[in-house]
Amino acid sequence: GAGCTSASMTLSRFILCISGQVVTVRDQSGTVIWTTHVDAFSAAYLFVSPDGQAISDGNKVERRVGGMVALPVRASGPPSEFRVEGWLDNHTIAGRIVIDDVSEGDLAWIDINYPTVVHDLGFKGDFVATLG
Repeated sequence: GAGCTSASMTLSRFILCISGQVVTVRDQSGTVIWTTHVDAFSAAYLFVSPDGQAISDGNKVERRVGGMVALPVRASGPPSEFRVEGWLDNHTIAGRIVIDDVSEGDLAWIDINYPTVVHDLGFKGDFVATLG
């Protein structure tokens, strides 16, 4: 649609669009499916679940039904957070634990239905894409 800046499309043909500071998920015809509340700083850093029902800006995850998902943050010691790098399936995000905005931990995954449980894969690496 007009005024849409996008960087990707899912296999299910959902498109993430930025128009001003508003992020929307659209179908391939450009029809808005839903409007999100994630940050709209760059279309390249937005990740939508394969079914188009959840989105991440790398720091937050929002579900179309259910709202924002609280991702793990360390309560003591150096500040750390889970940085989303993509989706494995409709409810599983992949990414890394980032400590002090500098050190990156092992590749890990989180089921957004159980967002406090981080599954550390035990090696350094980045998530690039699923194989389809």
